Amino acid sequence: MNPSKPSGDFARRTLVLLGVGVVVGVTLLVGAGTWAIYGWILDSAPSQAAQAFLREHPDIQADLGEGIWMDGMLQGEFSEKAATGSATFRLPLRGSQGEGWAEVRLTKAGGQWRVTSADYEGRDGVRRKLAVPEEEEGTAGKAPAAAPKEEAEDADRKQLVHAHGLYKEGRGRDAVTVLNGLLERSPDNAEALYWRAQIRTKLGENEAAREDILRAVALNVDLREAYQLHDFLLARERRWEEIIHAWTQYLERHPEDDVALLERAGTWHHHGDDVRAVEDLKRSCELGNGSACRLHKRQTGQ
Repeated sequence: MNPSKPSGDFARRTLVLLGVGVVVGVTLLVGAGTWAIYGWILDSAPSQAAQAFLREHPDIQADLGEGIWMDGMLQGEFSEKAATGSATFRLPLRGSQGEGWAEVRLTKAGGQWRVTSADYEGRDGVRRKLAVPEEEEGTAGKAPAAAPKEEAEDADRKQLVHAHGLYKEGRGRDAVTVLNGLLERSPDNAEALYWRAQIRTKLGENEAAREDILRAVALNVDLREAYQLHDFLLARERRWEEIIHAWTQYLERHPEDDVALLERAGTWHHHGDDVRAVEDLKRSCELGNGSACRLHKRQTGQ
């Protein structure tokens, strides 16, 4: 739905309130009118810019998996006047591996909406800042100077976003080059090591990928997908004890991760310890993992 814009060059301010409706100016709209306005806000340029930013962000994809979508009602506000504006949206998110939420702040300058900052809370319940694309020269004013450590972390995050974008475009080798530069500056960046291992695996460079993922796991990278890649690469060499040790370390930090328990159960089975495999399957099933429940029933008849 995209009703025509009101005539005149005046400021518009729109609030979206979960479970309450939508307020435009001082008029409260209910029923069909409310949902029509909500649909317009959902389809608005700042909302679409925020959703696109979140769908493509490598941190969110690493946490929630591919195919990110908005799972619930958008909340927030935006105001707009001619070529300028500002917006803040809170969006519930879901992917193939779980759910989270994000708060995105945008500004409009020169008629274009861009994300200026964003926070994300994923499956681990920890709120963190997301890297945003570099602002083009000559747009808005410069942000306050950051502390050296924060500046370095921000630069690393932006390079990760850039590398992931190259990878999504099918430019895997260019993405590896970007990550090489990041790791020269920050050799213990576990997330960068994971992403380089992931891309190298896709490129068929399994030996180099294995070295990267071993380093990432040794640095306690906190992404389940990193341990799944570690599992995949080391399973080819039947290095079951190393895989189990890595999953155990991860599960000490995330004891409620049903997928990790299911993965470790499979490794226990390959290692010849079906008693521990069944224990992990049972726990994973209790946490709601349907695949674990089916396997547990097949193994125990219960």
